[in-house]
Amino acid sequence: MRDPLSTSSMIRNPDTVFLLFLLLTAGLGQLVSGTESGSVAALVPRWVALGWALILTTGAGCTLAGVLWRSRLTGLMVEGSGRIMLAPACLAYAVAILDADPGSGALPAALILALAASSTWRVVQIRRGVMDLQHVLRTMTTAADEARG
Repeated sequence: MRDPLSTSSMIRNPDTVFLLFLLLTAGLGQLVSGTESGSVAALVPRWVALGWALILTTGAGCTLAGVLWRSRLTGLMVEGSGRIMLAPACLAYAVAILDADPGSGALPAALILALAASSTWRVVQIRRGVMDLQHVLRTMTTAADEARG
């Protein structure tokens, strides 16, 4: 059995931190300025575009906080909650890009779709790690109970 709290090679990756910081600053910029992305603005009302920016900002911020959190278990839980927000926000944005400009929007949409997919996969990894930890704790509790009694 693998250690559920061991550091994954994907954790604290500088590319991940950079991308999350980039998403966080882009979302904050949209929220503070009250503007929305051109591809999103072409498809949805302003309040939906600003809602998307809020979800992007919150998701990226939570994910980044979780990646950098000192406590491994708490960090995983915070990261997972951020990625649960980030994945559908990225998916919606990629669809908006493709719908607004299918030709030249294909490459940016593919990159954002890849981010949505990687966030989804990371949620699966985090869930597996938490389930492994639960299993280890149940085993330890059972062993302690048997030793006492």
